[in-house]
Amino acid sequence: MEWEKQAIVGFHLKWNGKPSKKGSGFAQPLVAHQHWHIDVSYLNISGAFYYLCSILDGYSRHIVNWDIRESMTEADIKIIVQGAKEKYPEARPRVISDNGPAVNVSAGSGSGTVGSIPSGGRRDRNPRSSADNVRAESANALFET
Repeated sequence: MEWEKQAIVGFHLKWNGKPSKKGSGFAQPLVAHQHWHIDVSYLNISGAFYYLCSILDGYSRHIVNWDIRESMTEADIKIIVQGAKEKYPEARPRVISDNGPAVNVSAGSGSGTVGSIPSGGRRDRNPRSSADNVRAESANALFET
């Protein structure tokens, strides 16, 4: 009987800890071109694999720029981001990617740069980025087979 009381007291102690910080790590963009979400996906077109790279505006969910390529390197991604910067030269967004630290985008034209903050995926979330870059991934899922 005594052990049951201790088990109940121990169970309630975990609820008396610090308040949760869940949902407080990412501030949603308030205007267009504040955050750009970048994602790279595979496409199977007639048995050949290609890469789809898309850049999605975090506020409006507008596809800012995209391209399909046979290979996808950091240089390719920089070219795609540079194309987006040429379409919207006034934009100074934070580029958010979940494709790992290999995607380190710096596509400025001398007056400003676009910095990349990896979201870290499901296992190691970066508190300053969105949860697994869901916006860009859901847009690319329309094209995947």
